[in-house]
Amino acid sequence: MSPSRLLLPLLLLLLAPPAAPQPAPGSGAAPQENDLLCLRGASRVISLSLSGFGLQGALPSSLRYCRGATTLDLSGNDGQIPPALCDWLPFLVNLDLSSNKLTGPIPAELANCRFLISLKLAGNQLSGQIPASLERLDRLRSLDLSGNRLDGQIPTPLGANFPNDSFSGNSGLCGRPVSSRCGRGLGGAGLGIVSRKSTRAL
Repeated sequence: MSPSRLLLPLLLLLLAPPAAPQPAPGSGAAPQENDLLCLRGASRVISLSLSGFGLQGALPSSLRYCRGATTLDLSGNDGQIPPALCDWLPFLVNLDLSSNKLTGPIPAELANCRFLISLKLAGNQLSGQIPASLERLDRLRSLDLSGNRLDGQIPTPLGANFPNDSFSGNSGLCGRPVSSRCGRGLGGAGLGIVSRKSTRAL
């Protein structure tokens, strides 16, 4: 079985509530509940932690049935960050997708996780600029974007609120706190040009 197909059974094994009694024969009820409805129904999943399980592939949209989750830890796996993640799990407080093989940009839609206190995306292969929309995460207290392939200017509020370690290992990043300015500036003093006029004896 593909590792990507192990995610749902693992979620059920770790998080689903005890099995409900089976309906009486002839009652017309289905003998088994749909797995996704089981996660959505009687159980109230607060924390999803599958760190180091070696999962592969995109995060499944079935996570939307765990809408009440406040912690998602999929560190040490493989896959991509779906832009709809915060629509599926709008109450996330802790999001750890570090030490994966995530590629592509950081979705601007992560700003929709407005309750985030901790965001860890370190040790991936994420590229592009840090979305300015992350400035809206006014509850954020811990941010780790280190060890990726990010470039461009660090959004000013993020650079002011988080240390260099939050952004280290991204050679293309500039701005506070990793450098003083972006682009090929001329320095604080600027460039002075002196013009000399030649004189001729009359």
